[in-house]
Amino acid sequence: FSVIHIYPPTGTRMYLSVQLRWQRPSVSKNQYQISPLHQNPQGATITKKFVNNFVRKEMLMDFYRIQHKIISWEKIDKTLKKALSMRTRGFSQQETADRLNIDRTFISRLETIGELRKGQSIACVGFPILNKDEVQEILKKEGVDFILLMTEQERQDFIHKRSGKELLNEIMDLTAQVRSYEVVICIGSDERIKLMEGVLDGQVISIEIGTSPITEDKWVDPAVLRKILRSIKSAR
Repeated sequence: FSVIHIYPPTGTRMYLSVQLRWQRPSVSKNQYQISPLHQNPQGATITKKFVNNFVRKEMLMDFYRIQHKIISWEKIDKTLKKALSMRTRGFSQQETADRLNIDRTFISRLETIGELRKGQSIACVGFPILNKDEVQEILKKEGVDFILLMTEQERQDFIHKRSGKELLNEIMDLTAQVRSYEVVICIGSDERIKLMEGVLDGQVISIEIGTSPITEDKWVDPAVLRKILRSIKSAR
């Protein structure tokens, strides 16, 4: 038998325990049978390729150690998706909670956390954007209330053509203005998006266009942007 046991630190990825054995000497060495730990009722053989894919794709999971508990993110993710799927298919909060063996109040809070409020105002901030004019036209057509887009050159000009005091004052004014909107679409690098999420009060929808630092203009997919905007508008 081949057995693997790995206990990871909090928030790391790990492989689950695996046991495999030969089915019988007459079987090709490229075929295995699942061990009693995960026994196949029909005793059917599976190929080596299937085993490798199973271990690589299905058994790599996120785990978190919280005191004496090991928490599976995959299990949480599947439960959340099932709950939302059932609610969109017409199940009540109580019916969903009963079927998934969770509290009804959890379903209610989950929907509150993810809700895009009706009548919401929308702002969009993004840089550095290669197809700026195209993105700006889409935002205007979809009725976005506040738009602040820049190319890399415009961003550099914004920084270097102002004194330190002027730059600080303008950034503070823009931040206060953007914070007044209920939904903000942020287009930028991973670190810039994290910064904006920490500063803004409203709901932030992120479109990541690269890893910091970005020093050149990046293309934004118009189809992705339209899909996000229409999802927001449908919830109004």
